[in-house]
Amino acid sequence: MKNMKRMNLLALIISALCLSCFARQSTTQKHYDFHGTVPSRNLRYDRRLQTFKTLCVDLDVVPPVCSAFNGEPSCWAARSPAYCMPEHSFDALIAQRTMAVTSSPEDALAAGFFFHLLEDKGAAYMFSAEEGFLPPTIHCCVTNPNELTTDPSCASALSGAIAIKAVDSHSNVGVYTFENGVSSGVNSTELLTQTEMTLEEVVSGLEALNPSKIIVEDLILDINSDLPTEYKFHMFNGEVGAIDVIMNRGTDCECYAVIDLECNRVDQQGCFETTGSEAADDSGCTAVNSALGLRKAGPVKDLAICSDFEPDACAISKMAEVATAISQTVGAYIRVDMFMDSTGDDVVLQEFSTNHMGGYRYCASQVDPDTGCLDVCYLGEMWDNNGDNKLYGGNSTSVPAYLSTWLSLSAEDQCAAIMGTTVTNSFPYSVTTCTAKPSPAPTAAPVSLAPTVAVSPLSVVGENVTMDPASPFPDIANDVPTEPVIFWPQSGPIGPCFELNGDAMSPDPSDIYTVADPTTVTNADIGTGGGSPLFPGELIGTIAMALS
Repeated sequence: MKNMKRMNLLALIISALCLSCFARQSTTQKHYDFHGTVPSRNLRYDRRLQTFKTLCVDLDVVPPVCSAFNGEPSCWAARSPAYCMPEHSFDALIAQRTMAVTSSPEDALAAGFFFHLLEDKGAAYMFSAEEGFLPPTIHCCVTNPNELTTDPSCASALSGAIAIKAVDSHSNVGVYTFENGVSSGVNSTELLTQTEMTLEEVVSGLEALNPSKIIVEDLILDINSDLPTEYKFHMFNGEVGAIDVIMNRGTDCECYAVIDLECNRVDQQGCFETTGSEAADDSGCTAVNSALGLRKAGPVKDLAICSDFEPDACAISKMAEVATAISQTVGAYIRVDMFMDSTGDDVVLQEFSTNHMGGYRYCASQVDPDTGCLDVCYLGEMWDNNGDNKLYGGNSTSVPAYLSTWLSLSAEDQCAAIMGTTVTNSFPYSVTTCTAKPSPAPTAAPVSLAPTVAVSPLSVVGENVTMDPASPFPDIANDVPTEPVIFWPQSGPIGPCFELNGDAMSPDPSDIYTVADPTTVTNADIGTGGGSPLFPGELIGTIAMALS
């Protein structure tokens, strides 16, 4: 725990009430200390564990039907504050760049960067087609949602397997997919939400978004006529940083995972939100507030983290070829989203993203093989090493002629340019047919980290905490630094009840165990499960974890 050795006194109050739950808790938890220079009064606001083994909070219920899927929803990912140096803070770099190109997109073009144009699904379609890749064919482009019902080209495009998309939205907002088309006054099943919709309801939903353009394109389904697995490659001028995988779309079993190019899981430590300041723990590892991260655990793009699954290694190799070629053409960091077609042999480009998760967080980390530290900053470091322009995240390249005037075109002219583009699918793959399917993905987290099961999230000081009615401790309301600290998980008491440099509190002071240096405490000091009435279990691991 930060500054623990410099504290004059740690009053550790452990009541029989608090300890009654310990017998139900795992005693195999390991503790990673943090020692720094933050004043003791701020300790509870600045807890910085490096990591536990799996920073994921198990779901209460997983639909039984999911056991039939390759991967199923497993847990909510932690959202841990991470203390990367600013130039290696991946989410902050994304947010900074997005702000720059939003306020002045022409400046990026003048500097030789066109990545931001690809946020428009229409411009992305032109880029994919003109460069010889395979996007879903667009059959209709209009500038007003009502034109979906009046434009002749749209009327003929609304049958069969289709996707209707607002070109400037993200995360499936403004996206409607139908296996057998959609028509006026007739309900059709929208695949992403599994709801019944008419064409009028689609138009109404799009009108609420006020999109610049709406496109109707072919819907790509897998060999079983289901929505395909999505692969999102984080690319740095030809290098793959991570691959986000979304499985089982349109079912109760959809889930999210992050792997590397060798199919190793890199999502097992959860997600990270950088703080804007650099800090390290006492072992020199980047500081990560895992305790707070577990308390804030939640979905990733509305999805739970996947359990073990078997990715298609051959398909990933083919997609990596495409992503590498695109990345080298674009120059700057870009996320390339793809899936395989129904044959399993053609890579289909879905879209591009330059604003991953809105710059709020990311969910990839690796263990440094030399130091053993959890490297939560490696994507930001790849950004920093990607080229000379640190703001845009890469080196400038030639802006394609067909996109050079994109920003000056009206929405109608942009639609005309989109509809005048021909898809050639001429990319020369080194692997032409995928016959090796699939290969197992290593899923274990780093073996040197602990615990082996998810830890219940702990309530954080500063929040209101309602104690159990049988507790001798009062509820916490608008907690302040001078009051005792009480940990209270979402799923029941974990304890211990303790205070930092404070006055003695209930239970009776005779039950207080006081130490000057918690690193000197052993199981023998507080009981080893031999039936001590005051300390009935092996508690040192639990206490050490809670103190941190």
